[in-house]
Amino acid sequence: MKAQAVYKQIPTSKEIIMEKSGSFVNPVATLSDGFGVCQIIRDDNCYVVCLRQRDGRYKPTVHIFKEAFEVLKMLPPLED
Repeated sequence: MKAQAVYKQIPTSKEIIMEKSGSFVNPVATLSDGFGVCQIIRDDNCYVVCLRQRDGRYKPTVHIFKEAFEVLKMLPPLED
């Protein structure tokens, strides 16, 4: 059985580009497992977990892995 890479929180990126819209956003947290990169952004008063794609742009994911969940729990509550 192959060992799974573990995502760890790293210094937050200043800016990323989203895959579909091409818009630039400022992440609130960044994680990496040495191969992939995960960014947590704010959008419409929600936190969104995004994964880096092959072209370097980011795409939201519906899967919240345990390391991202732990970081989400540390982020400040979003205001209405």
